[in-house]
Amino acid sequence: MAIKTYKISPEVEEAAKAGGFPSVNQYVKHLMQFHREARQEQEDTMVKIFNRTIAFLELERMTMHRTAEALHLLLKKTDIDLQLTEQEREYLRFAIDDSLKRGAWGPK
Repeated sequence: MAIKTYKISPEVEEAAKAGGFPSVNQYVKHLMQFHREARQEQEDTMVKIFNRTIAFLELERMTMHRTAEALHLLLKKTDIDLQLTEQEREYLRFAIDDSLKRGAWGPK
């Protein structure tokens, strides 16, 4: 088994002595452990942020779905004719067509 040797700079040796470590190896191991823990903490933070974002988006999607269902039920029960401007009609037509293409919902 081959042993690898590395040249350690004087700055590392001074930092190890200033940090109160008994050897340079202990100091290097401490630095490696510190970096590993910091990296793991960053990854955990990113996962938590991602999970919170996805949960928020899912809640918003569910809210929008319930709102669309309620609007559909209201229009069906009241049997009223919506008095929309041309721009509102175009937006509504675009939103419905887009939802139908994605399969998000369909007319009943």
